[in-house]
Amino acid sequence: MTPMYFSPDASAFSGEESDTLRLLGLLLLQNGMPARAAMIFDALCVVFDDDQQLKLSHACALIRSGDPVAALSVLDTVFPAPADPAAAWLLRGQALSQIGKPLEAARAMRMFIRHRQTDG
Repeated sequence: MTPMYFSPDASAFSGEESDTLRLLGLLLLQNGMPARAAMIFDALCVVFDDDQQLKLSHACALIRSGDPVAALSVLDTVFPAPADPAAAWLLRGQALSQIGKPLEAARAMRMFIRHRQTDG
């Protein structure tokens, strides 16, 4: 028998299942396995494509796993109006720094500081 495949959407996951996968991604990220975390977050971002917090977690995992170009692509999907602008600018600055764009990274870090001062 051939396995059946389907295109996942948010209805395929219960709230508990998606929360469990998010937690697994965060635990992997915090315990030195960012590439595995990036895979979890990538899958979740396919299903929950409007969840900016998931996208920021995905970008963070990509940066930590050494793929800043992919992280910038993910971050581009949350700009120009990220739900958490300070975190988005911080991650953008880190990714730009990793790919050798210090002037753009410095601008992003200034935006991070500006948003931290106004948010907190």
